[in-house]
Amino acid sequence: MATVNSVEISATTNPGYIHAENVSQESAEKVSQLLIENHDKFHVFFDYRELHNHCLHHLLAIYALGATPADLQAAWDRNMTYQLPKVLPKPHEFKFDLSETEVFLKCMTKPAYYIHFLDFFKREIASKGMGEAMKEYVFKGDERANRMLTRLYDGVLHGLMHVGYAFEFEQPLILAEALAEAAITTEYLDRIIEDVVEYRENNKNVPDTNLMSIYPRLRADPTIYHAVRSTDGPNKLRDGLIARAKQNMIPYLAEFGVKPRQIKRKTAELANTGLFVAAAAQKPRKLEMIDFFLLHSVNSSLWMSVLIEQKWMTNEMKCRLLEIKGWSDLITYACCKVPALYPERIFNYTPKQPGDWESVFRRAVVYNDDGHVPKFIRATRYVEQVSQEYAGQPEFPLRPELCLTVAHMAMDSVDRQNEPGYQLPAEAKFYEMADMEVQRLIFRFVRFGGLDDAWDHVPDIAAAPNL
Repeated sequence: MATVNSVEISATTNPGYIHAENVSQESAEKVSQLLIENHDKFHVFFDYRELHNHCLHHLLAIYALGATPADLQAAWDRNMTYQLPKVLPKPHEFKFDLSETEVFLKCMTKPAYYIHFLDFFKREIASKGMGEAMKEYVFKGDERANRMLTRLYDGVLHGLMHVGYAFEFEQPLILAEALAEAAITTEYLDRIIEDVVEYRENNKNVPDTNLMSIYPRLRADPTIYHAVRSTDGPNKLRDGLIARAKQNMIPYLAEFGVKPRQIKRKTAELANTGLFVAAAAQKPRKLEMIDFFLLHSVNSSLWMSVLIEQKWMTNEMKCRLLEIKGWSDLITYACCKVPALYPERIFNYTPKQPGDWESVFRRAVVYNDDGHVPKFIRATRYVEQVSQEYAGQPEFPLRPELCLTVAHMAMDSVDRQNEPGYQLPAEAKFYEMADMEVQRLIFRFVRFGGLDDAWDHVPDIAAAPNL
C-alpha cells in the first residue's frame, strides 16, 4: 500500500485515467522504483529560474500509454542528468514551525524550503489523509488555502498537474510533493484571481457565458491585444499582460462561472475548448506547431475529471476548481498575445504517419522529450472521450473525431526535430548552461504564438519537402 514514504503503483488498480491497452505490472513496478529515486534525489525545480522537474510527469504519462520498463528507464536516463539536488547546495537553517499559519505564509515562495514543506505535508497527509489535507490546505477558504489554491495554477499549472497525478494514481507521497511545490512557487495569479472573485461578488448580473465565446472578444480588445510584446522578456504574464491589461481582463474572466448542476458539462467544455484553441492557433504559411503555453492548458485538463470525481470534494470546491481553470486558460491565451485561430488547419490536416490511437501512443512513449508530448497526447485522447456526449453543441468547437487528427498534428510537428539534417536555431541557448534536452524543448514548440517572431524558427510551408 502506498504511503507518504513509498510509491506503489499497480497495473490492475492504477493503469491511469486514460491509458493504453498494454499497461503491464512490470512497468508499474519500474515506474514506482524510478519515482522513489526521483523523490529521494531531486528538487521539484531543475534550475533556479523555477523551471520544473518533469521526471514524474513524464514517467507516469508514458507508463499509462504503455511504456515498457526499458522505455521508462530510457526516459529517466535522458532527463535525470540536469536536475537540481533535493537539498540545494547552500541549505538554509530552518527553525520554523509550518503548522503556524503566519509562519507558513512567510515561508512560501522560497525554493530552498522545499524539503521542509515536503516533510510538513508528509506528516499532515499521514495524519489527515489525502482528501482532508486538500480540504485544509487548498480549499478551506482562508488566506493560506487561497494562496495555495492559486499557486496550483501558477508555474504554468504544474502544481495542479502534480496534484492530479497524486489522485489519479492514489499516491500520498506525490501529493506531498505537489503541495510542497505549490508552497514554493512564485505568485503571479493571486491578485488577478482575487479581483475576479470580487468583481463577480459586486456585479451580480454578470452574464454566464460559454468559454469559447470569450476568446475572440479578448483578441478584439485593443488593450489586451497590444499588452504583450516581444521586448517584455520571458515573463510576459507579469511584464506584459498583468502590467498593461489586468483591469481589462477581469470583466471577461468573470463571465465564466460554474454552477453545481453544470460541473460535468463545464469540465468537458474546458477540455474541448482548450484543445481546439491550442490546435487552431497556427500561423499562415508556417508548418503546424503547438504553442508551449496553450499546451499546458490542454495537458492539465485531464485532471479536472480526476479531481471532480473525488468523493471528498464538495460541489463548491469543484465549481471553484473549474472556474479558476477557465480563468487560467483565458489568461494563458491572452498572455500568448491572443493568437488568431485557424480551425481549417485542423479540418484539413493530413497525418504524416496515419494510424489509430495505439500507434500514436507508441510514438509518444518513445519520443525523446521530457514529458510534454506524451502528456499532450494523453490529454487529447481524454478530450475525445469527454466530448462525446456533447458533440455538435456550440460550446464544443472541436468534434470528437478530430482529436486523433490533432494528436497526429502534434506528433508530426515535434518529430521534425528527429528528421535528418535538423539543427537547432543559432539562438537556441535560451539561457547560459542550458542542457541540450532543455534547448531542444524550447524549439519543439512556439512560445507566445500571437507574436510574429515566435514563429521564426518554424519552417515555411513552401520550403518544406513533400508538400
